[in-house]
Amino acid sequence: REYVVPQREMNFMIKEVHEFDKHYDALGPLFEDCQADMDTVDMVVDETVKLCHNELEPLNQIADTEGCVWKDEYTTTTPKGFKEAYDIYVESGWQGLSFPPE
Repeated sequence: REYVVPQREMNFMIKEVHEFDKHYDALGPLFEDCQADMDTVDMVVDETVKLCHNELEPLNQIADTEGCVWKDEYTTTTPKGFKEAYDIYVESGWQGLSFPPE
């Protein structure tokens, strides 16, 4: 089983349904320093697709086989590869995407 990221649908929702450009233009001065132009959004979507295909999709079968294990009220372990995938997510800066670059 293989997951295919719905990139075409993501782009349709961002550009056509939510009208990204008009939305941020309408926010006015509050977001005039916003660096999220359409080129940036396209890059984020492209990189999201790569992350999903390269790091997350290969974990699907492992997750189905191993599953998560509840050890106690403070500890749950994830299947092999999940910590490494999360580390890649963090190292790539995804967790800070919605924050200013400073």
